[in-house]
Amino acid sequence: MRAGHPRFVALAVAMLVVAVTAPPGDAQDTSDRPPNAHKRRYGDGWECNRGFRKALESCLKIEVPANAFLDSTGTAWECQRGYEQLDQSCEQIVVPANGFLAARGRGWKCQHGFRKRDDSCDPVAVPVGGRLTEAGDDWKCHRGYRRRDQSCQKVEVPADAYLDWSGEDWNCERGFKKGGGGCRSVEIPSDAHLDFSGDSWSCDPGFERASDGCALESP
Repeated sequence: MRAGHPRFVALAVAMLVVAVTAPPGDAQDTSDRPPNAHKRRYGDGWECNRGFRKALESCLKIEVPANAFLDSTGTAWECQRGYEQLDQSCEQIVVPANGFLAARGRGWKCQHGFRKRDDSCDPVAVPVGGRLTEAGDDWKCHRGYRRRDQSCQKVEVPADAYLDWSGEDWNCERGFKKGGGGCRSVEIPSDAHLDFSGDSWSCDPGFERASDGCALESP
């Protein structure tokens, strides 16, 4: 092809454009980069390719052990689900009977109704009058029972009483108060009435407390 040929001229022009528009120093940057590295996307310098890590002025290959994979950064590794790191290897997690892998697969938990003890899952022994907790690794007593050591003791509610909010004890009805293991009627003197608590009394308006009764207020 002669120098004056149109195709020759076009090719020469294209080469000139590439030479002019090429980033200055790019060739120098390339020569300064170690193997398995690339120019930073932003700013100057270089960084190692995925699967390599920087060591001084070189990029060393990351040795990924069996049952592991490169993490999202590409500069480290982590074990697969069901394995845990032990030194520079991934060992399989041994899940005992009545257990299961945790959500991220980095450990194990016991099934509902079992509790973790060392390397096993022991069944939760629920006594009569009890039930499993929501977590399933312990028990609590039904309403009307109270926990005593490893059993549920029935709450004996006396006459004129009711179970309290906890369900593990009782309170006297209004007009009664605790005493002697049961509920005794509140003795209200003349010119008095049950107070707000319901287990004692207060004097009516115009009267004041005097000993165990109510007397007219002093003028």
